[in-house]
Amino acid sequence: MSGLILSMAPWAQAAVAFAVAMLLTLLGPQQYAAWGWRVLFAAGALLSVGMLLYYRRQVSDAPLFTQQQEALPATGPGTAPAPVPAPAPAPTLRSLLTGSWSRAFWQVFAMMTGLWLLTYTTVLLLTERLSTDAPLEPIAVPIVMGLASVAQAVAMALAGHLSTLVGRRRLLMIWGAAATVTGPLLWWLAVTSPTLAMAAACAALLQIATVAAYGPIAAYLSERFPTSIRSTGYGAGYSLSLVLPALYPFYVPALEPVLGRHGTVLALIVLGGLLLVIGAARGPRLRPRELDADLDTVATGSLQ
Repeated sequence: MSGLILSMAPWAQAAVAFAVAMLLTLLGPQQYAAWGWRVLFAAGALLSVGMLLYYRRQVSDAPLFTQQQEALPATGPGTAPAPVPAPAPAPTLRSLLTGSWSRAFWQVFAMMTGLWLLTYTTVLLLTERLSTDAPLEPIAVPIVMGLASVAQAVAMALAGHLSTLVGRRRLLMIWGAAATVTGPLLWWLAVTSPTLAMAAACAALLQIATVAAYGPIAAYLSERFPTSIRSTGYGAGYSLSLVLPALYPFYVPALEPVLGRHGTVLALIVLGGLLLVIGAARGPRLRPRELDADLDTVATGSLQ
């Protein structure tokens, strides 16, 4: 389920890419840049409102919270109210960063920083460089990225399931090593390929070897934190880690005079793969026989 859920991100990327290609064909590059992009923006806004309504009506809290409410002692007429134990203090972001969960958080932070670096280099920067550096027509760029996103989505779904068979840590470490070794070559081939077919094939293989590693992440982050701090740990580990990679528009131009235009991106891919390997290696094994236990049991054991 983790792989299927997270594969919705590349499926969405593919839908957007093919929609851009369609609008470019219908409107032309000038009209699309002037106003056509607003069509997709409005569609995205409406879909977001729809998801907000769906979550509000359909998504419930973890069973632990329902069980706690049901366990409260009942009172009736003529009986004194039963004493209610004081609730435990709610975990805070500070306790996550420096308290008993800090080891799990910083391990997740390093691993997710690597994945976000791979995301920005193989999705955003690749799209940009295909537009500016590759010998492709403008209409070819969204088609290449759309096909690559489809391949990424399929591989991501499979990666989620595969991690349950071989263990989370082993799969993430192997995938990070593959990204480190093959990612730079595939990125360079994608940007320099003279035809749409070659560029699409290289971009697809690149995204399979790098960002398809997100497959088990939804399960993995849930298994790293118990229910009492899961939303905070999951949210912070997933979101705070994207800050440094997202600043690439500032440090990529600063590195290019030293490492070269393509060399800078290749170095960031290697760094992302290494952080994924190191972060995963610092985490628990989460082997198949350990994953059948209750989720809180798994999370508590992974903190040891």
